Amino acid sequence: SYVLEQRSIFADTGLATVGRALRQLGWGKTGVVRYSLDDEVRLTGLAPVASTGWMIGIGALESDVLANVNRFQSFLLWVSLIFISLGIAIAVTLGRQIAHPLRQTQLVIEGVASGDLTKTVTVRSQDEVGKVAAALNTTIDSIRRIIAMVTNTTDELANASAQMAAASQEVSASVEEVASTTNEFSSTLETMNDNA
Repeated sequence: SYVLEQRSIFADTGLATVGRALRQLGWGKTGVVRYSLDDEVRLTGLAPVASTGWMIGIGALESDVLANVNRFQSFLLWVSLIFISLGIAIAVTLGRQIAHPLRQTQLVIEGVASGDLTKTVTVRSQDEVGKVAAALNTTIDSIRRIIAMVTNTTDELANASAQMAAASQEVSASVEEVASTTNEFSSTLETMNDNA
Protein backbone atom coordinates (compact mmCIF):
# COMPACT_ATOMS: atom_id res chain seq x y z
CA SER A 1 0.00 0.00 0.00
CA TYR A 2 2.95 2.39 0.62
CA VAL A 3 4.09 1.88 -3.00
CA LEU A 4 0.65 2.58 -4.44
CA GLU A 5 0.34 5.68 -2.29
CA GLN A 6 3.87 6.63 -3.39
CA ARG A 7 5.04 7.35 0.14
CA SER A 8 8.78 7.95 0.56
CA ILE A 9 10.51 6.27 3.45
CA PHE A 10 12.97 9.15 3.52
CA ALA A 11 10.46 12.05 3.40
CA ASP A 12 7.38 10.72 5.21
CA THR A 13 7.65 11.29 9.00
CA GLY A 14 5.65 8.14 9.72
CA LEU A 15 8.24 6.08 7.85
CA ALA A 16 11.34 7.98 9.04
CA THR A 17 12.61 5.09 11.21
CA VAL A 18 12.61 2.82 8.12
CA GLY A 19 14.61 5.42 6.15
CA ARG A 20 17.18 5.80 8.97
CA ALA A 21 17.63 2.02 9.18
CA LEU A 22 18.22 1.85 5.38
CA ARG A 23 20.75 4.68 5.50
CA GLN A 24 22.66 2.89 8.28
CA LEU A 25 22.81 -0.29 6.19
CA GLY A 26 23.80 1.60 3.05
CA TRP A 27 22.01 1.72 -0.29
CA GLY A 28 22.63 -1.25 -2.52
CA LYS A 29 23.95 -3.51 0.24
CA THR A 30 22.54 -6.83 1.41
CA GLY A 31 21.57 -7.07 5.08
CA VAL A 32 18.90 -6.97 7.76
CA VAL A 33 17.51 -3.77 9.26
CA ARG A 34 15.57 -3.32 12.49
CA TYR A 35 13.08 -0.50 12.86
CA SER A 36 9.86 0.48 14.59
CA LEU A 37 6.65 1.03 12.59
CA ASP A 38 3.08 1.33 13.88
CA ASP A 39 4.35 0.69 17.46
CA GLU A 40 5.79 -2.69 16.49
CA VAL A 41 9.43 -3.64 16.06
CA ARG A 42 10.07 -5.14 12.62
CA LEU A 43 12.96 -6.89 10.91
CA THR A 44 13.45 -6.64 7.15
CA GLY A 45 15.94 -8.53 5.02
CA LEU A 46 17.14 -6.47 2.03
CA ALA A 47 18.89 -7.38 -1.20
CA PRO A 48 19.60 -5.21 -4.28
CA VAL A 49 18.13 -6.10 -7.68
CA ALA A 50 21.02 -5.34 -10.01
CA SER A 51 19.09 -4.91 -13.26
CA THR A 52 16.65 -2.30 -11.89
CA GLY A 53 18.60 -0.48 -9.19
CA TRP A 54 15.82 -1.29 -6.80
CA MET A 55 16.07 -3.10 -3.48
CA ILE A 56 13.75 -5.89 -2.53
CA GLY A 57 12.89 -6.51 1.10
CA ILE A 58 11.03 -9.14 3.06
CA GLY A 59 9.87 -8.14 6.51
CA ALA A 60 8.38 -9.71 9.58
CA LEU A 61 7.53 -8.72 13.12
CA GLU A 62 10.47 -9.21 15.46
CA SER A 63 8.20 -10.94 18.00
CA ASP A 64 7.22 -13.54 15.36
CA VAL A 65 10.82 -14.13 14.31
CA LEU A 66 12.07 -14.42 17.89
CA ALA A 67 9.13 -16.45 19.25
CA ASN A 68 10.96 -19.73 18.71
CA VAL A 69 14.16 -18.23 20.11
CA ASN A 70 12.30 -17.14 23.24
CA ARG A 71 10.77 -20.62 23.62
CA PHE A 72 14.20 -22.17 23.13
CA GLN A 73 15.65 -19.77 25.69
CA SER A 74 12.97 -20.82 28.20
CA PHE A 75 13.66 -24.48 27.41
CA LEU A 76 17.40 -23.99 27.97
CA LEU A 77 16.71 -22.17 31.23
CA TRP A 78 14.60 -25.08 32.53
CA VAL A 79 17.11 -27.68 31.37
CA SER A 80 19.89 -25.69 33.07
CA LEU A 81 17.91 -25.48 36.30
CA ILE A 82 17.24 -29.23 36.20
CA PHE A 83 20.94 -30.01 35.64
CA ILE A 84 22.02 -27.59 38.37
CA SER A 85 19.54 -29.20 40.80
CA LEU A 86 20.74 -32.64 39.77
CA GLY A 87 24.36 -31.57 40.26
CA ILE A 88 23.62 -30.21 43.72
CA ALA A 89 21.80 -33.42 44.69
CA ILE A 90 24.70 -35.57 43.45
CA ALA A 91 27.24 -33.36 45.25
CA VAL A 92 25.30 -33.60 48.53
CA THR A 93 24.96 -37.38 48.17
CA LEU A 94 28.65 -37.85 47.43
CA GLY A 95 29.56 -35.51 50.28
CA ARG A 96 27.52 -37.59 52.69
CA GLN A 97 29.01 -40.84 51.40
CA ILE A 98 32.48 -39.45 52.05
CA ALA A 99 31.70 -37.68 55.33
CA HIS A 100 29.89 -40.58 57.07
CA PRO A 101 32.86 -43.01 57.09
CA LEU A 102 35.18 -40.16 58.05
CA ARG A 103 32.94 -39.31 61.02
CA GLN A 104 32.99 -42.99 62.11
CA THR A 105 36.77 -43.07 61.80
CA GLN A 106 37.05 -39.85 63.79
CA LEU A 107 34.91 -41.28 66.62
CA VAL A 108 37.05 -44.41 66.82
CA ILE A 109 40.27 -42.34 66.82
CA GLU A 110 38.89 -40.16 69.62
CA GLY A 111 37.98 -43.35 71.56
CA VAL A 112 41.51 -44.73 71.11
CA ALA A 113 42.95 -41.38 72.25
CA SER A 114 40.92 -41.66 75.45
CA GLY A 115 42.02 -45.29 75.97
CA ASP A 116 39.02 -47.19 74.55
CA LEU A 117 40.37 -50.00 72.38
CA THR A 118 37.05 -51.85 72.10
CA LYS A 119 35.75 -49.96 69.06
CA THR A 120 36.62 -50.57 65.42
CA VAL A 121 35.56 -48.96 62.15
CA THR A 122 33.28 -50.89 59.80
CA VAL A 123 35.05 -51.01 56.42
CA ARG A 124 32.54 -50.80 53.57
CA SER A 125 34.70 -49.66 50.67
CA GLN A 126 38.12 -50.11 49.17
CA ASP A 127 38.69 -46.41 48.42
CA GLU A 128 41.07 -44.17 50.35
CA VAL A 129 38.68 -43.77 53.28
CA GLY A 130 38.19 -47.54 53.45
CA LYS A 131 41.95 -48.10 53.41
CA VAL A 132 42.41 -45.60 56.26
CA ALA A 133 39.67 -47.37 58.25
CA ALA A 134 41.31 -50.76 57.66
CA ALA A 135 44.71 -49.36 58.70
CA LEU A 136 43.14 -47.91 61.86
CA ASN A 137 41.56 -51.29 62.70
CA THR A 138 44.95 -52.98 62.18
CA THR A 139 46.62 -50.41 64.44
CA ILE A 140 44.02 -50.93 67.18
CA ASP A 141 44.44 -54.71 66.91
CA SER A 142 48.23 -54.34 67.19
CA ILE A 143 47.88 -52.13 70.27
CA ARG A 144 45.54 -54.72 71.84
CA ARG A 145 48.07 -57.51 71.19
CA ILE A 146 50.93 -55.41 72.62
CA ILE A 147 48.90 -54.60 75.74
CA ALA A 148 48.04 -58.32 76.11
CA MET A 149 51.75 -59.21 75.81
CA VAL A 150 52.68 -56.54 78.36
CA THR A 151 49.97 -57.82 80.70
CA ASN A 152 51.18 -61.44 80.33
CA THR A 153 54.80 -60.40 80.87
CA THR A 154 53.79 -58.36 83.93
CA ASP A 155 51.92 -61.37 85.32
CA GLU A 156 54.93 -63.61 84.69
CA LEU A 157 57.23 -61.07 86.37
CA ALA A 158 54.87 -60.88 89.33
CA ASN A 159 54.88 -64.70 89.65
CA ALA A 160 58.68 -64.81 89.32
CA SER A 161 58.97 -62.04 91.90
CA ALA A 162 56.67 -63.93 94.28
CA GLN A 163 58.75 -67.10 93.80
CA MET A 164 61.95 -65.14 94.38
CA ALA A 165 60.46 -63.60 97.52
CA ALA A 166 59.49 -67.06 98.78
CA ALA A 167 62.97 -68.39 97.95
CA SER A 168 64.50 -65.37 99.65
CA GLN A 169 62.41 -66.06 102.75
CA GLU A 170 63.52 -69.69 102.70
CA VAL A 171 67.16 -68.63 102.35
CA SER A 172 66.71 -66.10 105.13
CA ALA A 173 65.14 -68.75 107.36
CA SER A 174 67.99 -71.14 106.52
CA VAL A 175 70.56 -68.44 107.30
CA GLU A 176 68.83 -67.76 110.60
CA GLU A 177 68.79 -71.47 111.37
CA VAL A 178 72.49 -71.78 110.48
CA ALA A 179 73.21 -68.71 112.62
CA SER A 180 71.21 -70.18 115.49
CA THR A 181 72.99 -73.51 115.14
CA THR A 182 76.34 -71.72 114.95
CA ASN A 183 75.48 -69.77 118.09
CA GLU A 184 74.52 -72.97 119.89
CA PHE A 185 77.70 -74.67 118.71
CA SER A 186 79.76 -71.71 119.84
CA SER A 187 78.04 -71.74 123.22
CA THR A 188 78.68 -75.43 123.56
CA LEU A 189 82.33 -74.94 122.70
CA GLU A 190 82.68 -72.17 125.22
CA THR A 191 81.03 -74.30 127.83
CA MET A 192 83.38 -77.15 127.04
CA ASN A 193 86.33 -74.80 127.15
CA ASP A 194 85.28 -73.49 130.46
CA ASN A 195 84.85 -76.97 131.85
CA ALA A 196 88.14 -78.20 130.63
